[in-house]
Amino acid sequence: MTIDTDNHHFSSDGTHCYARGKRIAQADAASFQRVEVSPYLAYDCRNVYAISDAREGLIVVPGLDTAALYWADDYVFSTLHDVYAYNYHFVEHANDRKYASDARVVKAIAFRHRAFSPLRDLLLARYPDTVGWWHPDYPWHAVALRACGDAERSGYYSYGDSSFYLEEMNSGEMLAHYLPLLQSGARQDLNAFYAKSATQVYYQYRAIDADAASFVVLGGKFAKDAHRAYFNGYPVEGADAASFEMLPYPDAPTRATRFARCKHQAYVTKTQRIGKFQGYANVLVPIKGADPASFQPVNHAWAKDKNHVYEDGIPKAQRCAADFHVIAINGSDIWATDSRGLYNANGRRVVKGAESGKFVALNSFWFSNGTLVFSALTERLMPSIDAASFEVLDDQGTARDAQFEYYVYHQPGWEAARGDIRKRKRKPGG
Repeated sequence: MTIDTDNHHFSSDGTHCYARGKRIAQADAASFQRVEVSPYLAYDCRNVYAISDAREGLIVVPGLDTAALYWADDYVFSTLHDVYAYNYHFVEHANDRKYASDARVVKAIAFRHRAFSPLRDLLLARYPDTVGWWHPDYPWHAVALRACGDAERSGYYSYGDSSFYLEEMNSGEMLAHYLPLLQSGARQDLNAFYAKSATQVYYQYRAIDADAASFVVLGGKFAKDAHRAYFNGYPVEGADAASFEMLPYPDAPTRATRFARCKHQAYVTKTQRIGKFQGYANVLVPIKGADPASFQPVNHAWAKDKNHVYEDGIPKAQRCAADFHVIAINGSDIWATDSRGLYNANGRRVVKGAESGKFVALNSFWFSNGTLVFSALTERLMPSIDAASFEVLDDQGTARDAQFEYYVYHQPGWEAARGDIRKRKRKPGG
């Protein structure tokens, strides 16, 4: 690839290299090249460099074989098996990015050709003698097509000595990712997310730096080896591997949990930037101030220890850890109460006016604490109802107090989950 003299972002004086006039400390001047097709990219024998609009000004991408990179346009480049995208802030695997008018840029072996034919055709025209994923003679085309056609769900797939990870996209299409470091005969599938050989661990299609000999899966995306803990294939910073454990939900132990702990701290999942230039991912982060010994999840939204209730990992001073508990699960609405209020996990809502707390679910329609009555259907306190005499009559929402009978009204065409509470005067003796 020749140097692009119109690339004004990068320059070299033969001894040092510069990005927008600032010296690049990591650059090797002898091998430094600017990319012909992109004014934003350059590389040397060590790294790829990209101009960033963020305050750091420069993205440094290590770990790629820069002698075998293939440049598509301003924002996309490829290896023989992988596609990478650049968006001014970081460079990442281009697994589901938009390209051209109707295409997804997908990682390496995605064999629905019509979905990314502009990129394939561009690379084939530019590198006709290089047998990468874009080339008709690429040896894994037929294998991956067969794998995508046979597979019913995501997971690992073998063909001869070759291994693939099949990924189901939102469109329902299967994408096959070739795993060059994992021969199928030596592969041990640990679950739907992790596989390993004697020397290499993979999370889905991503090779991770872990000790294969001691690597074990704890459940779902949680794993550990002798030295570190992992979630979603990423190391959990500061975790003690020996004591690290995932924490299932009490009411749904098989559901994928957001919480874990070790002897030092408790953790919750959070989507955040990983590293400095690697984009965003769902990772485990420490919960500040949590007591790991007493920490336990309540459900996907809440957890508590001996001192605090946490909402998405954030301590809530107005909650009472001693008596906070779930009282009802109505579809997506999960209701909890304590001595200070009434709360809904769906939307992380606090019911105003319910500060007296200590509600009990009478059924899925009605909650009461003996002083106030709350309609779970309309999600409103009902101050006109006499709580002392209130009683439910059936599981369809019918109830009564000393003066009135209350029932659920559904307007024609409304869904069952929608409705209103109406009342009528009780008949004498009724």
